[in-house]
Amino acid sequence: MLQGLPPLVWDGDALPLTSVEPLGAGDFCTCYLVNRSHVLRIAQHELAAQALERELRLLPQLPAHLDVQIPQIVGAGGVAGTRLRFCCYPLVPGAPLEPDVVHALDPPQRAAFVRQLGHVLLQLHRVPVGADWGLPALEKHPALLLERARTCFDSALDSAVWCYYAALQPLYARTLCDLPIHVTLLHGDLSPEHLLGCDGALRGVIDFGDACYGDWCWDLIYILEDYGLELLDALLAVLAPADIPAARLRIQIYQQLNNLEYCRSAFAQGDPAMIAEALDILRDQATTAALV
Repeated sequence: MLQGLPPLVWDGDALPLTSVEPLGAGDFCTCYLVNRSHVLRIAQHELAAQALERELRLLPQLPAHLDVQIPQIVGAGGVAGTRLRFCCYPLVPGAPLEPDVVHALDPPQRAAFVRQLGHVLLQLHRVPVGADWGLPALEKHPALLLERARTCFDSALDSAVWCYYAALQPLYARTLCDLPIHVTLLHGDLSPEHLLGCDGALRGVIDFGDACYGDWCWDLIYILEDYGLELLDALLAVLAPADIPAARLRIQIYQQLNNLEYCRSAFAQGDPAMIAEALDILRDQATTAALV
């Protein structure tokens, strides 16, 4: 086995490996560039292994529906002596379309990026979800997120902050009158590092491990968080031009409540610096964030 890789047991024919370079690690997977042409993603824990299994079922179904490159799985298997899984696919070309890259584009280029992303999202959200894909339902109802958070770290925030988040629930309910929930296939983690491009043009979408089905608005929370409200509105003009105010408000509510989940995760990991950062985000939102 090449240095740096654990012992891999392929499900079928093994991809001959001649070189390996680390690509980095996230919360779920450690990634390597192998043979200078393929990505090898290895789950770090059992939850990540389950996410990889979802990708193995989902990804082969998508190329017929999407006009953008996505990972094309060419091999998969497990790590010897563990329950961990891995998958391998040709490198999807492009660099992450980070906010500074997108905001540096001139207006026509930025508008073209928004149209591309909107087109891909419309395609993704129209994919009929197969019953045998094993995708979970999105469990992110505002009341549930608030209950989970209060159960985990109620005493860490004062009552005024909790009152702010509780008040988001009736506001969310009012958005449903203007924009009923439309359940679709969701990417689940549509953040800039998962949008790949070149010269500001969208070329690929990666990391479908959080794919699920639920309210299409949820797929835009990181668009708002990372790219900002102006770009979100431009994207909504492509996705739901007749429903921009209601969709924008619901996405803002989802994004703020999702930070409760981030804080809950910080407490679960027990990282003091991460906990302090997460609590500061919640306090700041409760005092300065405007919902428009």
